[in-house]
Amino acid sequence: MEINVLCFSIYESQEQTSWAGLTIEDGNVTEFSGQASTALEAALAGLAECVETLATTTPIMIRCSERLPNDIGKKFVPLWKARGFGDEEHKDPIRHLLSILAPRRCLW
Repeated sequence: MEINVLCFSIYESQEQTSWAGLTIEDGNVTEFSGQASTALEAALAGLAECVETLATTTPIMIRCSERLPNDIGKKFVPLWKARGFGDEEHKDPIRHLLSILAPRRCLW
């Protein structure tokens, strides 16, 4: 079975939070990185940017060493779909990530 891979990490400091992602698609490796004010903003933006580049027809295995990105995929996404966001501040980034994840099969 063909599968794409995303390795994702968040790095927090007192000033800002950085994220880094590495995708592997058809043997090609692509690196991504960015910065945000909070860990949640970094996870939402970084996951969206990385996953968006991968094909919608191939499953994506997402691996993270931190708990937050894994919780987003395993806990928060199902809750957001079922109950709504309950987080006005992050409503737009959450909607954006959900729209990117919707046509894809992601294995967290």
